[in-house]
Amino acid sequence: RAEGINFNQNNHVVIQNDGPNGRAGPQLMKAVYEMARKGAQDELRLQLRDGGMLSGSGG
Repeated sequence: RAEGINFNQNNHVVIQNDGPNGRAGPQLMKAVYEMARKGAQDELRLQLRDGGMLSGSGG
């Protein structure tokens, strides 16, 4: 287990909204869905690793 290691990630996201009157259009909703999906995958991958909360080693 590595102590004292920090990892920071910054993402810059630009989405062109295609909905009328400022409402969320289909492309925006798809982009939000894909970002949430990737975030969930990343978190699961992190927690399934050795020492993660889902690794089976007791966290």
